[in-house]
Amino acid sequence: MPAPASAAPLKSILKKGTASNSSNTKAERDLETALHHARLLQDRKDAEAQILSAVVHLLDLPSSPKADPVHPSAEDAALLRQLLKPFTPSDYDALIEERNIADLCGYALCPQPPVRQKTGARLRIVDGGRQVVPRRKLEQWCSEACARQALYLRVQLSEEPAWTRAEGQEGELALYDDGKAKTQDTPVQKLTGSVAGLSIADTSAHRLAIERGDMPSTYATPAVPVSIRENPSVFSHTATPPSLPATTSSQDAHLLIEGYEPGSARRSKPPRDGDDDRVASGTGT
Repeated sequence: MPAPASAAPLKSILKKGTASNSSNTKAERDLETALHHARLLQDRKDAEAQILSAVVHLLDLPSSPKADPVHPSAEDAALLRQLLKPFTPSDYDALIEERNIADLCGYALCPQPPVRQKTGARLRIVDGGRQVVPRRKLEQWCSEACARQALYLRVQLSEEPAWTRAEGQEGELALYDDGKAKTQDTPVQKLTGSVAGLSIADTSAHRLAIERGDMPSTYATPAVPVSIRENPSVFSHTATPPSLPATTSSQDAHLLIEGYEPGSARRSKPPRDGDDDRVASGTGT
């Protein structure tokens, strides 16, 4: 029997694998992800370092020990607005606490020490008894004016951390100025003033009063005097107390139930037809 011819090598129907290319692509993606998180961590460290440095600088404000917190110098105000840009409200609270530890008012442009309460109680009643606040909150400022100006800055700060903000997202901060607040009215104040200046004519007021059902002032006083008095004839008789019926004897009074004698209704009924005959036949037997 002739020897079989050598068989041709089998060929795979599968495509050639690209394991090396896939592994390189996954490694690149992992590297990009790691670099992204590393940059975020670095941005966070840089932002926290910037905030810490700003807190240290703000402890030295104001530049003059006799500075007026209501009307600060232009240099101090510009520096305060610039340093507070990366702050969040929690960072601002930390700044206030650091200034209080240094025996300074919580408002960064005030050189005065904070006021100290005379009591050691943890809570204080303020605003005429309508509000209870912790004592440490009242000891953060030297006056209500500084508290107003400091909190005015706080409400403008962004809640989003500085390292996650988009570029240019930080807006300009404004200082509370008592002089501008008095001269420039808010839209609500302008509307209130406009409404207060309106006047209604007498005829219009008269028609409005009639529509509301109010009595106009011209008819408030009647032309003919009217007096309201009680009629004495209505109350001329004297009230008599109730008494027992005359038909009831004193011997049967104990049988009455709230003035009523049981069985009296049956005795008062007239006899029906045939009742006399039955009675007579009964007696006859």
